[in-house]
Amino acid sequence: YALVSYFGKLDYNYANKYYLSGSVRRDGSSRFHPDNRWGNFFSAGLSWKISSEDFLKDVSWLTNLSYRASYGTTGNDKLIRGENGVAGAEILYGYQGVFSADDLYTRPGLRPSAIATPDLIWEKNKQFNTAIDFSLFNRVYGTIEYYTRSAQDLLYYKLWPLSAQVGLVDGENTNLGDLRNSGFEFTLGADLIRKDDFKWKIDANLSTLKNEITYLPGGEITYNNRTAGYKLAKGKSLYEYFMVKNAGVNPETGNMQYWVRGAQDAWETTEDYSKVTTEDYQYIGSALPKVYGSVTNSFNFKGFDLSFMFYYSLGSKMYDYSYMERTALRGGVGVIQDLVGDRWQKPGDDALLPKWSNDDYAATRRSSDFYIFNNDFLRLRNVTFGYNLPKASLQRIGLGSVRVFVSGDNLLTFGAAKNRYSDPETGLSGNNYNGNADTDNGI
Repeated sequence: YALVSYFGKLDYNYANKYYLSGSVRRDGSSRFHPDNRWGNFFSAGLSWKISSEDFLKDVSWLTNLSYRASYGTTGNDKLIRGENGVAGAEILYGYQGVFSADDLYTRPGLRPSAIATPDLIWEKNKQFNTAIDFSLFNRVYGTIEYYTRSAQDLLYYKLWPLSAQVGLVDGENTNLGDLRNSGFEFTLGADLIRKDDFKWKIDANLSTLKNEITYLPGGEITYNNRTAGYKLAKGKSLYEYFMVKNAGVNPETGNMQYWVRGAQDAWETTEDYSKVTTEDYQYIGSALPKVYGSVTNSFNFKGFDLSFMFYYSLGSKMYDYSYMERTALRGGVGVIQDLVGDRWQKPGDDALLPKWSNDDYAATRRSSDFYIFNNDFLRLRNVTFGYNLPKASLQRIGLGSVRVFVSGDNLLTFGAAKNRYSDPETGLSGNNYNGNADTDNGI
């Protein structure tokens, strides 16, 4: 794999009030066919320091007020091999057909491991942002920003149906379509106390996110990741859950029921999962949050320092695979007793969880929206306490500075996931892994 880049940049400043910048770059990547190897990209930006204008010079409480805007394009040649929605290794030979040895005893042979895709082109990212930065009383500061980022000709490893796979080839490298992220970002900070011996600073930020597929020439795509179902479709997010909906546990049999389309598309329930088809699937929601951000407090007192940050996320959903495992009776898997009290045990039980069956475990735990939950949470992301040893003492032994500290991550979590003993912070696709309260010490 080889990448060659040429880059040029120009900055202009007039009267320390008006700023212009621009850049141009040309990139060549060996991952693309020679006819598509080179991509041209650029950026342009401007800013205006409004507080330096004559009509604001006498406003003493306004420390800074500036406006900025920029637009630019960048290229991406990175391809990740995926299987069932799970990211894998990076693909180095993007457009080339690749074969691997497949000998039969002493007879040499080859089998395909990747097909040639000579029409593969650069993924182009177009980003625009505009913002206002301000500072008041030389203590309070913040930013209000709007952004939009569009990915055109998105690079994607598209899986083929089983009937089309050959050798080791289970999919192809392709330019899938176009994707857009947009939203607002707000930051606000303040030096609440600023004295020689004691300082207190607080910083907060909030971001909104709208993720939308805007172009999908190959048509809609459904895929699975650890039994969770997703669908790529125009107008939806990149990680939109698309699954059958559960209809609760049948009080008489203890089996989970599902909503399927019956005669004339009327919804009806069934316990027979073999009757469920993709025609019965419904959109459940997105794994991506609508709002997220953090609040950080920092203190300093005579060489001691303390900081703690709370992180929050709102509006996403998660597929709680761990909850599915912890509430099922299966050899080798531990059950959490707090979670399984409301399970079906005899006819007439109005229960949340279906009946247990070690002999027919799979029948009691089918993929559905039963394991998808709202994933709003607040978490104490980090706490750090430290002490800087006096410099006068350190200079005697030839040291410039020494800081001793203790730090902990994810020490507290608030939200519904905690009640299921699950970590609310998942990968982008929304499947979860168990979290823990880690600590880190150092000098």
